[in-house]
Amino acid sequence: MSLQIGHRSILNYGTNHMIDSVTLRLSETVSWIELNANINDLGASIRTSLFQPPFMSLPSEARLIHLLDQPHQVWAAVEHVCLARRKALEQYGINVKPTTPDLTQGRLLVTTIDTDRCGEAAILSDGFYDLNDLPGWDTWFCFSSTPAPFGAIFCWVPNRLVETASSGMLGIPAESVKWASNSTILRLTRTTNPVDPTSS
Repeated sequence: MSLQIGHRSILNYGTNHMIDSVTLRLSETVSWIELNANINDLGASIRTSLFQPPFMSLPSEARLIHLLDQPHQVWAAVEHVCLARRKALEQYGINVKPTTPDLTQGRLLVTTIDTDRCGEAAILSDGFYDLNDLPGWDTWFCFSSTPAPFGAIFCWVPNRLVETASSGMLGIPAESVKWASNSTILRLTRTTNPVDPTSS
């Protein structure tokens, strides 16, 4: 497998298959989650310590306040996860297969992070969500700017965890976490590049 990292990326699967950076990151996420997500230890298994975004080291109650003061940190967090995951995939020699457009292996989930932090979702989802209602960072693959203060993080959820993630949503009064249509990936590949939204 060879990679050219940038706004456009090339994956060499023997067929010179060219895909955009968003689809590449989604494919990498699928490959990592399929191997590592463990329903018996879900919270830890979708939060690889090497991928942990810097702001997640803050006390739980301080994280959203920090992001309100520095909203660009959401983009930076997604970048950190994606680049760390790519490095791990290469280091461990994990084969990354192209993701099919119909995404039959799972569903897309989007969070706008703007939540009330009640913590119930963490219990209902066996740790898929944390106390701030954020899905495990291993599932993150794309940031998109929105009118909301934090923007949006797009996540990938394998079919075997869809019911668990849906159960957790019942514990989130604010509509900060939703299922996205799988066709959303087509819009993301046309409109989203992994660049700092605060840059000129």
